[in-house]
Amino acid sequence: MASKLELGRRIVRLGATVALAVLVAPVPGRTASLAVTPPRVSIGTFFKGRWIRVTAPIPAGCQAVIEIVGRADEEDMMLKGRRLGLWMNVGEVDILGAPRLYLAASTQAHLLAADDKAAPWGYPSLARHMSFKGGVHPGGAPVLSREFFDLKKSQRLYGVFPGALTTSPGPGGTRVVQGRFRLPSRISPGDYQVHLTVVKDGRVQARRQIDLKVELVGFPSVLSNLAYEHRFIYGLLALVIAFGAGCLIGVVFKRGCQKH
Repeated sequence: MASKLELGRRIVRLGATVALAVLVAPVPGRTASLAVTPPRVSIGTFFKGRWIRVTAPIPAGCQAVIEIVGRADEEDMMLKGRRLGLWMNVGEVDILGAPRLYLAASTQAHLLAADDKAAPWGYPSLARHMSFKGGVHPGGAPVLSREFFDLKKSQRLYGVFPGALTTSPGPGGTRVVQGRFRLPSRISPGDYQVHLTVVKDGRVQARRQIDLKVELVGFPSVLSNLAYEHRFIYGLLALVIAFGAGCLIGVVFKRGCQKH
């Protein structure tokens, strides 16, 4: 009798696992399981940032974390220090493994707790994957990581929003997770990934990913094409623009002097 009861429990657990996998796994020809609106963002001449919306169904009783992650780049960071009573640049550090963009939000605030060092998301996760080259003294990596995160947050390229995701009833007893993210005006063109992580009782149950394309259009696209493929024309154009701006400033300044 006990063996039959245990067998029944295993079948129930297996059924729940299969149902969860079906809900979050990609289905050919269907994109409703994880969607980004719009799926493509254009950077034009007057681009000032753009809101995007991410939606996904998750099983009832589960929570979720959504992340928007850019490609990992190598960046330079100047170190400040006091010399002769003055603050000045005293060194340079190369930062490796930091994404160019990182935005994250969760259904419950504790999922993005800043002191959760083991979580596979958030700033602690980013810090574990970052490394530094240059004038970094022993034990200085945590301080540099915090300063780097503060810089990126001031540029709106990094942001963590605990509890910002909302949920609503979905079909078949599921819950639909929704989140809005602001892409900053300083975002670089390229391919970005939107990650959905489904969590239950503190454990990761499933992960999904979808791509987000950010591209240059219009005049910025023309300038970028000239800069990378027609450098001579780009340099000549830059000289013409600089000369024209100088002449315009000279005319304005001369008129101002004549009035006085």
